[in-house]
Amino acid sequence: MYTTSLWYLLLKTIRPRQWIKNFAIYAALIFSGFFFYNPANELPYFGTVTLAFVAFCFLASSVYIFNDIVDIPVDRQHPFKKKRPIASGALPIPIAVFFAVGLLFVAFLISLSLSGFFRLLMLGYLLLQFIYAKKIKHVAILDVLSIAAGFLIRVYAGA
Repeated sequence: MYTTSLWYLLLKTIRPRQWIKNFAIYAALIFSGFFFYNPANELPYFGTVTLAFVAFCFLASSVYIFNDIVDIPVDRQHPFKKKRPIASGALPIPIAVFFAVGLLFVAFLISLSLSGFFRLLMLGYLLLQFIYAKKIKHVAILDVLSIAAGFLIRVYAGA
């Protein structure tokens, strides 16, 4: 009998294909003209923004896991979402929670090497996503505004 690897299920759950949204973090760096800037005795700006990108990828992935856990009853009724690892029951919830908390921890650990404003933006993004998952996604205009706000937070985080 074929069993799906736990690592494959986790990788599928964290949705790395969605990380492309986090490239918005590079917008300020590209448009400011500092893409190749290398300040003395510091990490080049590109390196700093890349750390922010990685932190946001881990942050977003932890949000995806928590959202999948919250949406289990609804996702099990959906023709495509019912095949997701958490909704299908293939990925045990305790393992998913442990992994989500771990990703969140690593994201904030990475952010310690960045500015306090960046950490504040990460917290704001996290709060926005939790409110979105529980309430906002069911209100048409607020749904679109919160998605746009998520992209704006990414752009500010890169700046």
